[in-house]
Amino acid sequence: YREVHFSWAIDFFDQGQNSEWLLPNRLYEGCRFAAVPISMASTETGRFLKQQDIGVLLSEATPEGLDTALGPMGQERFGKLKSRVLARNPRTWSYDR
Repeated sequence: YREVHFSWAIDFFDQGQNSEWLLPNRLYEGCRFAAVPISMASTETGRFLKQQDIGVLLSEATPEGLDTALGPMGQERFGKLKSRVLARNPRTWSYDR
């Protein structure tokens, strides 16, 4: 994850059921290494990201939806997105006794 800019935190395996309310491991793994998560806005993952004020939220998982969300991405915007992930307490992303 250290060498990627974004992490895909969208799950389609059990679409309409479990995929709507789970928080995938790749969300925690990616954020632990400061990858900016991408999620559907209408899922529990999307609600969690909105609450944390991090990530890129999609209204639809289509090429057009991705282009709308990521198309205008420049270094300044990406830097802000990444710094928001880095600003979270690292314990958010890993288990600590």
